[in-house]
Amino acid sequence: GRAPEKVLGRFLVQQGISHLPKASSRERLEENRDIFAFELSGSQMAKLSGLTTPHALADFGALYEKCIWRDTPQEGSPVPGSR
Repeated sequence: GRAPEKVLGRFLVQQGISHLPKASSRERLEENRDIFAFELSGSQMAKLSGLTTPHALADFGALYEKCIWRDTPQEGSPVPGSR
């Protein structure tokens, strides 16, 4: 098995999406390079793509908006058109 962050990084790279992982040390930077040492199969890519359903995106959007309101100390709408 591979670490989830490496699988996600590889998933993004295989779709042509830029991926800039955080690295706090040279060792970690070198570990991040491991996403180029393997490829995800077509079925693995399809399974990961299937996780992003309209329902999952709506749930994430609702949670994101809730957290913005919870974590934003200023008054006003942090997201245009929300609330």
